[in-house]
Amino acid sequence: MKKILSVMLVISLILVLVACGNKNNQAPANNPPTKETKGEAPNETKKDTSNKTEKQATTIDFGTAGKSGEWEFKILEAKDVETITALRENFKSEGNKFIQIKVSAKNLGKAPKEVGTKFALYDFNSKSGYDVHSDSMIPLNIENEKNGFVGVYDNINPNLTKNIYVTFEVPNDLSLDNVILINPSDSSVGYYLK
Repeated sequence: MKKILSVMLVISLILVLVACGNKNNQAPANNPPTKETKGEAPNETKKDTSNKTEKQATTIDFGTAGKSGEWEFKILEAKDVETITALRENFKSEGNKFIQIKVSAKNLGKAPKEVGTKFALYDFNSKSGYDVHSDSMIPLNIENEKNGFVGVYDNINPNLTKNIYVTFEVPNDLSLDNVILINPSDSSVGYYLK
């Protein structure tokens, strides 16, 4: 059920992005950032003459910490892999590959909370969104808990930083240069993998 909801969320984000083009290269809130917004700081912009404001989309460079909702994420490492081995199990994708991303996650909220598996990968070239490969992501984080990682369903206390692995199964021709990692709870922020 969670996978279906995540896939539906990614698809709806892509549809809204395509349907709601914006003339000043500012992606509407709740849509993936565009390459044109790379390096821009988030700010408030007037949507119309009413009192409604809309957050401008932004992308965060590789290795730079950036706020996304009540989280601060930083991409520490991203790589293509053919096989993911975790908890004595091999995850291999015939004709495809995995992208394995090491992320630093800091809870900026006031209460403990889990990071979860609600991430998406957005490809600028094909305008495609990808859901996490939770079958490999969950055991990979459990196996690495001794090394400063946290399980995706374990709570992180306020103002603490822990590492997590996020994994995606993607086509072989997908390049790390053309994708961003998105936390769908605040999809106006994307993180470059290179």
